[in-house]
Amino acid sequence: MSPKKSHEVSRMTAYIQALISSRPALNNVKHIVDVGAGQGYLSRALRDLGFHVLALDGNAVQTKGAERRDRVPPKGSRTASHGTEKATDLPGTPHDARRNSSGKGSLSHQTIYITASTLQAAVSSWLHSEGPHDDDSSPPIPVLIVALHACGSLTPDIFRAFFACRADSELLSVNNDTSNHPERMSWLAKGAVIVGCCYNLLEPEVDFPLSRRCSRSPPLTASHLQLAAQIPSHWLDNATSRSAAYLSVKKVAYRALLEAFLPSPEDEHHEEVIQGDRSPLAGSNFKNRLGRLSDSAYTSFPHFLSCAFAKLGTSSSALPLGSDLRVGITGPCVDSPDFRTMQQRVEVLHVLRCLIGPSVESLILLDRIAWLKETLQDSGSGAMGGTRWDVELVNLFDQAMGSGRNTALLVAPFE
Repeated sequence: MSPKKSHEVSRMTAYIQALISSRPALNNVKHIVDVGAGQGYLSRALRDLGFHVLALDGNAVQTKGAERRDRVPPKGSRTASHGTEKATDLPGTPHDARRNSSGKGSLSHQTIYITASTLQAAVSSWLHSEGPHDDDSSPPIPVLIVALHACGSLTPDIFRAFFACRADSELLSVNNDTSNHPERMSWLAKGAVIVGCCYNLLEPEVDFPLSRRCSRSPPLTASHLQLAAQIPSHWLDNATSRSAAYLSVKKVAYRALLEAFLPSPEDEHHEEVIQGDRSPLAGSNFKNRLGRLSDSAYTSFPHFLSCAFAKLGTSSSALPLGSDLRVGITGPCVDSPDFRTMQQRVEVLHVLRCLIGPSVESLILLDRIAWLKETLQDSGSGAMGGTRWDVELVNLFDQAMGSGRNTALLVAPFE
């Protein structure tokens, strides 16, 4: 486990432990669902604390990797539950937080495409596989939902499932319909601790804005969502972060400058270049999207061009010339003062854009916290409204450790 991942797992495990131990309404929680569990680091740490854990992920490769790690004994006697973080080191936790002592925990894995409905079904199936209720009158099993870096739309989808579960339980209870649907009353979401990430994977049409409070906010484009993941305040923390930031900025500049070497819509031969039979690219595998290149492709701009042309399915000689920049791409052109000035301007522009990235992330988080509060308030006196809910943002991780997304969304009962 990398130092960053170890830091995150240790901190989040300690926070969950303290949360459950310190709140009377959560003291009976023995079951936790880890959504987007990946390789299962957090799931195993929670299991080692004595909890029964269901690890869900949408990627079968990740699930198999987690299951393989389950079979590997830990090195030495040190486990994730004995991390460097203490429960009392974390924000909002009392000094009398105690370790869960419910006995030996368990861990199950499932691979599913996670939506509100599939999450409910997966948890119900898991709990019934552990054993049915003693009788139809047994209360629902309390479950805590957690996620460490729920990518893109997964964060709002988890909370949609949380609300749906609460509302479904209330509806069945009011209608006295539990005998006909015992599987739907087998569990109740008691709280959630969710750390989101990968804002660039959000679907802004449905995921922003979520709240009425932010309903008049300007729409977020793909560019905004990319910027939301930036943490420029930590770019120069150390030699490693400085090198990574320099490479990241250079990547953006190179990819922007690449456009000057490709046919543009204004080019009279553009249609031929992309589609026509007379084009030098005809019969090739020319692609309109470059995609990801390895870091080694950015050692120099000429080398980047070679790698980019190969990825696009062509060569530099096949592209039409028409500007000074397209002449002699391996010669003095890219070493000219004009070219270096152009590259520097693109880099400066990108850095200036990144400086507003934290503001974009703050807007997304503000919208989410407002949406959660509004939804809970709108529930009136039902299953959600009958409980006093604590909804807050918790600063869990140290960004200097590389944890760019360091804020958890907490929904939990006060008492």
